[in-house]
Amino acid sequence: MQSPGLYGGDCIQAGEGLHLAADALGAAVDQEDECIAALHKVIPPSGQEPRSEALEHLMEHLIMRKQQQVDALRRALRTPSSP
Repeated sequence: MQSPGLYGGDCIQAGEGLHLAADALGAAVDQEDECIAALHKVIPPSGQEPRSEALEHLMEHLIMRKQQQVDALRRALRTPSSP
């Protein structure tokens, strides 16, 4: 439900704002999942030479950090009553 704002516009009620924030976080989680999958696909074609092994190692660390970020977003999306 929207109410008139201070300058004549419409305000979003507190409950609606939280719902919109949860939707945005959910969309961010979906995008990060796609990003992680794309990064993971890069590893096999990188090859077996020393430079490629170093690239693979860096990619693994990047994927790990991204996964930690996604896990944090998923925890933020949980409501106190959900497991």
